[in-house]
Amino acid sequence: METSEAEKEMREWCVALPKVELHAHLNGSVRNSTLLELAKELGDKGVIVFEDVKDVIMKRLKSVEDVDVVLFDSNLRNDETPMSDLSGDTKRKKIYVRLLLSIDRRETTSAALDTVNLAMEMKDQGVIGIDLSGNPVVGEWETYLPALEHAKELGIPTTIHCGEMKLELSEQQVPNRKEIQAMLDFCPQRLADLYNAKHPLSICTDDSGLFSTSLSNEYYLVASTFGLSKTELFRLAQGAVEFVFADDKVKKSLRAVFERAAAETLAS
Repeated sequence: METSEAEKEMREWCVALPKVELHAHLNGSVRNSTLLELAKELGDKGVIVFEDVKDVIMKRLKSVEDVDVVLFDSNLRNDETPMSDLSGDTKRKKIYVRLLLSIDRRETTSAALDTVNLAMEMKDQGVIGIDLSGNPVVGEWETYLPALEHAKELGIPTTIHCGEMKLELSEQQVPNRKEIQAMLDFCPQRLADLYNAKHPLSICTDDSGLFSTSLSNEYYLVASTFGLSKTELFRLAQGAVEFVFADDKVKKSLRAVFERAAAETLAS
């Protein structure tokens, strides 16, 4: 099917749109071109070990001419985040990455506590929080509750995966079953209801490699599916800043990025 000029223009606009992605699996963020290069480098080894490929990955990152990728700077304290660099030249796109360490629901209490302690140890190396992930019907809440309470005591922000699969609940399990069921069920059409209710929303890829997508493409799909205008899409992207696990200084820098982009992006 031939792409219309309007569709092409909207896709290009979504690429130019500044974006904050709050949920992206690290192992799904490697470019296809990088994977091909890894395959060539490793030949018949069969198993990819990170130590064998990290130099290739870093080489790929450094070879990108129009994008700066800053994972973290171990010489910077949390209050000296390189986000302040965004106030300078905007001709080169900058991608700033922070990490969450994941507690899988299949883990033991001891393993979950180890993850929290590791996050604390790595707080100056780009790790900013904890994620509770995995199959929501696996494990018991009591197993990882001590780890989540420990994270709270240490001041480590936590996010939780839910609603990633059908989950039938009974009235005996929860008193407000219908409400909880609606929240947990994955229903893309509910985005319109949540958006109209002004519920906090953030568009993410989850795993760009697995789903063969990009954040720009996800924004385009939201716009084309639900008929959002450029202004509405911009405000949706801008709103994600408020949900970032970061201090006020970082959020202020991010807000400035959107403020500077508003005149250019919304005028096009």
